[in-house]
Amino acid sequence: MDVLDRSSMDKVVEQVMGSWGRIDVLVNNALYGGPGMMYPFSEFDIEALEKSALGNLVNQAYLTKLVLPVMIGQGGGVIVGLSSAPR
Repeated sequence: MDVLDRSSMDKVVEQVMGSWGRIDVLVNNALYGGPGMMYPFSEFDIEALEKSALGNLVNQAYLTKLVLPVMIGQGGGVIVGLSSAPR
């Protein structure tokens, strides 16, 4: 699954539902770390920042919204969000 491509997220949820018929756990642990993301803030461009926000925040919420109705419909599930920060 590509965290920058919502259609790939749709496909993964469809595949899981087709194979198992339910989703019990979603772990949002993907991290977009594409080109330029390890530069000092003053040096990376706005496009890198947009991709970072899309992959690390917006599309994580998108995936959660995809599976939430499934979990509610089946009576429950667990959603875990993980994050880290460089040291």
